Amino acid sequence: MVMGIEAVTPKSIIRMFFPVLSYEYWFISVYLVLAIFFPVLNWIVNILDKQRLQFLLLSLLIVFEVILSMHVEWLGSGSAIHMFIVMYLVGAYINKYEVRGFKKNRYNILAGIVGAIVLCVSAVVMNAIGKYTLFFIWGQHKIIPVIIAIFMLFSFMRIDIKPNKLVLNCASSVFGVYLLHYGRMLPIIIN
Repeated sequence: MVMGIEAVTPKSIIRMFFPVLSYEYWFISVYLVLAIFFPVLNWIVNILDKQRLQFLLLSLLIVFEVILSMHVEWLGSGSAIHMFIVMYLVGAYINKYEVRGFKKNRYNILAGIVGAIVLCVSAVVMNAIGKYTLFFIWGQHKIIPVIIAIFMLFSFMRIDIKPNKLVLNCASSVFGVYLLHYGRMLPIIIN
């Protein structure tokens, strides 16, 4: 394997047709598992009042985002379902209670930029002191990228984007591009 590119074999092609069972495409696998939990997660969001939902979210963010940011691998590194559940619940909370971040959108954008700067400075500082680890700051289930993502969401929620034929056409092809360019098909496309 060179640079994450794996050989195309009959076994790997079979695995590509069963991505959830073989965990060939992690994003699709985790998303489909999350989709199974949608009814339960929606029930939880609907049954809990605002204070209890805030407590649940804060607890989940501390356990799954803050603790994992400290390189605790007790959940194993192969699963992202916990992160998808937390982000789904964050999105449901934002939608249910119409949370929009700062009233002036430039502050949402500024908060995202500040978060990105903190992320970069953290990497430089940790590298300088000899304790550099990507597990503290980099990855989809770390607290700093989660905060950046939430403020980016707030920023985009305030932009009024009209349906556009070009955007819709591009969006409809994203999934296919992901399937073709991720994993075993890359060598065939490159050659």
